Amino acid sequence: MKLQPATARIAWVTRREIMDGEVLPSNHAWGTDHLFAQGARRVPTHRVATLDRLGEHLRLGPNITEQIWLFLHPEQYDCIIAKDTDLVCILCGLLSLTGRRKPIHAFLHFPLRRSLKDAWLESGCSTLLALSDKIQQLSLVEHPGAAAQLATVPWGVDVPFYDRLRMEAGGPAQPENGRLKILLNGITGRSFSAFVEALAGDMDVEVRVLTDSAEFMAEIQEIPNFSSIRRSQGQPVPYRELVDHLVACDVVALPLNQPPATDAELIAGRATLWGITALLEAAAVGRPVLMTRNPLIDLDLEAEQCGRFVETADATGWRESVQWCLANRAALPVMGARARRHVLAHRSMEEFQSRLQQIIESHLDGS
Repeated sequence: MKLQPATARIAWVTRREIMDGEVLPSNHAWGTDHLFAQGARRVPTHRVATLDRLGEHLRLGPNITEQIWLFLHPEQYDCIIAKDTDLVCILCGLLSLTGRRKPIHAFLHFPLRRSLKDAWLESGCSTLLALSDKIQQLSLVEHPGAAAQLATVPWGVDVPFYDRLRMEAGGPAQPENGRLKILLNGITGRSFSAFVEALAGDMDVEVRVLTDSAEFMAEIQEIPNFSSIRRSQGQPVPYRELVDHLVACDVVALPLNQPPATDAELIAGRATLWGITALLEAAAVGRPVLMTRNPLIDLDLEAEQCGRFVETADATGWRESVQWCLANRAALPVMGARARRHVLAHRSMEEFQSRLQQIIESHLDGS
């Protein structure tokens, strides 16, 4: 007898769902909010902050006590959904050592490699939810036995969430005339030195910066006509404010610390989906993107004609791309509209939720 997600007890293992008092949108909640909205019951887990900090210091993950609690109380939940594999790797190891099983569905940001941790994941997870085709492909290189467990669930974006914030802010405003407005969005996996070098000269550009890294800000302050969106270091920017800045810019720039690499180097270096959230957020509000190519991200900006790729350390390439934007201002809204159409057609949260629900349903049973 199959249990439906609407009647299931789900342990939702995540790092953070609320930022500055605001619930994060569904692309961060990985679609599980849809399951809970249908009636699935979220099983509360227990954590001990002091021991969790010790576990994180020992590189055992940020939630070691939660994983131990889940191991000791399997009767209280029907399955686990984990936002990333770091949050369940110890649990998988404990289960594999005892021979016990429990449905665990963990999102995979990076390809599996040959390691004890990833062996535990392979043995303990019911499904490893690769967030791109490339992640699934590379995971099979060193873990061919995981083929039956790997499923691709392309990262989705909750476009209506961003539309709602945009309308609450006063409707579909467009960037003002004047300088080309570039938004530098994000901190994880970024490398700004070549971008800063590219914009060091006299260009009709205004750069708005969304990062709380003191190191990055020290670099970025060399750009003429820059302004910081952060009100104070360490304070998050509410999503409504982020949407305001996305709407007000002409183009989003994502210079990533991602040099060209072979598949073997991507696996060995634990390459991850740097830039995917900021890319999809920009597309959701119809903004084109200049970014370093991340081979783990399946969306090809240039093939879809909604942005341009620039190599990490290529200051000349960044400068030429910005100059192209200055010379082709009228083309930018068209490119942004293409980006929005692409995510609506291929990366909607509805499609993501449907795929996730199918996987959960296939593993739930009442035995």
